[in-house]
Amino acid sequence: MAIAVVVDTNQQELQQTINQLKGSDAFTEIIPFEDSLEAVKYIELHGCDVVFTEVEMDGVSGFDFIRRFRSRRPAICFVFVTNKGNYALSAFEYDAADFIIKPIDAKSIRRVMKKMQNNGIRIL
Repeated sequence: MAIAVVVDTNQQELQQTINQLKGSDAFTEIIPFEDSLEAVKYIELHGCDVVFTEVEMDGVSGFDFIRRFRSRRPAICFVFVTNKGNYALSAFEYDAADFIIKPIDAKSIRRVMKKMQNNGIRIL
């Protein structure tokens, strides 16, 4: 029953993340965005349960997502999916649910799903 938004400006890496999430059967919808500003608009209008996002992007960074939505939509889990390991400490200081070094894998998805369930989000 969870809805995931995936944001990555690299189309190939975006597709890899989507494919892994689809393979988990945990999400009723997976909404991809290469444009971080479009993702912000979508979340503002529709919400979601989890955001899988790259850290560095033009427009809105992964940290900007958390700053923008943490107070307005506190139940959203934010997961960084990146090649940039140097942001891990900052991600947890921003209260990210998880930090995954690309490529995302089934074990990482299971860990995120457990955190989502602990946060009261119903998983299929």
